[in-house]
Amino acid sequence: MMIICVCRVGIHCYNVHNRNSLCRTNMLLTWRIRNHVSSIRGISICKVRECLTERGQNLHWFESSRQELHFPRTTGLYFDTKLADGRIDTASCGTATSIDVHYVHVRPKNLPEGVTAVPLLMVHGWPGSFYEFYRMIPLLTQPSNPDDIVFEVVCPSIPGYGFSEAPHKKGFDSVCAARVFHKLMKRLGFQQFYAHGGDWGWIVTTNMAQLEPKIIKGLHLNFAPPSKPGLPVVLSIMLGRSFPKLFGFNEHDIQRIYPVVQNLVVESVKESGYMHIQATKPDTVGRALNDSPVGLAAYILEKFSTWTDHDFRNLDDGGLTRKFSLDDLLTNVMIYWTSGCIISSMRFYKENFSKGLDQPHSKMPVHVPTGFACFPNELMHTPKLWVQQKYRELKTFTPMARGGHFAAMEEPELMAQDIQNFTKMQEKMK
Repeated sequence: MMIICVCRVGIHCYNVHNRNSLCRTNMLLTWRIRNHVSSIRGISICKVRECLTERGQNLHWFESSRQELHFPRTTGLYFDTKLADGRIDTASCGTATSIDVHYVHVRPKNLPEGVTAVPLLMVHGWPGSFYEFYRMIPLLTQPSNPDDIVFEVVCPSIPGYGFSEAPHKKGFDSVCAARVFHKLMKRLGFQQFYAHGGDWGWIVTTNMAQLEPKIIKGLHLNFAPPSKPGLPVVLSIMLGRSFPKLFGFNEHDIQRIYPVVQNLVVESVKESGYMHIQATKPDTVGRALNDSPVGLAAYILEKFSTWTDHDFRNLDDGGLTRKFSLDDLLTNVMIYWTSGCIISSMRFYKENFSKGLDQPHSKMPVHVPTGFACFPNELMHTPKLWVQQKYRELKTFTPMARGGHFAAMEEPELMAQDIQNFTKMQEKMK
């Protein structure tokens, strides 16, 4: 994959490759399996072996993934994947330095007369990457419906993720990432734009809306757990089962919330073990993952299994390829492997959680028009009432037909359509 890098010294190119390391570690792959169990204890090593050996225990899976990063160069798109034109200053984040920020920029060309592309920033989370949006980008930049909005899309990598440079000092949290992305968009020439986020992208884009509400024309999310539950949320949990209409709960809300101990407490404990590690001592496990492509694949693929559908934990193969192609899954893994970013990506948890949950932005409501796509298998279910407590100008709340945590990658058509509907509503109100 050829990436254009624009730095202080000028423009230069580099290839994404790590052949020597891959050859060395390929010889170390071992499969010590004592028994074949379901994914209830974590991803099945049998499935990991199947995924990797299907591509061959050689460099074939790397080459396949590398090709996936070449965005389809259709005749109607300008496609750039590069680092920011000059290093982006992070002094406003308390770190007197600057970093390179990688981003994917897709611009439609040959627009009909009178049509202007609408800028949209899309931010990924962990253990995803900018690649999560690859299947959705053509649906937004080249919509088949002539009445749909044509978007100009920017997908950056959070500093410390993928091909973005890792922060040099402690303290780089979601607010810092929000400031960096505001600077990136200004550098690209956008005075106003829409923003979409899920997982960490949710809080980064939310912080962007809090910092510069006049610049964010609209905020679209598919993940928004209450960071600081207020009295309405607490009361809804206590009384919602008996008085669902009082709190606007539907049948799906009831199924996901109750019984509270099982659905909100036990399930959270089952799926949050990784978070406790990454929020406290990310470098310990990160070092092991950074030295083992199989370990890294297992750690990441397990999330794409259980976070897509909790019931996949009961399947021998974890249901991995029921929703995603093997090429897409391995491409995402390869972004972490070739960039060596797993440790710095996990540190993002440490930087955010070490400051405590009582940060100013966690208390601040968002006064930017917001759209929310509620996918039924999302890791943390958020009823409409809970979203409204934070996002005071909630314009659309869409219960989606299907989909889980990695919705942009799993259900690109549904996600793109919801972004279209929300943006159309906002543009008509201008």
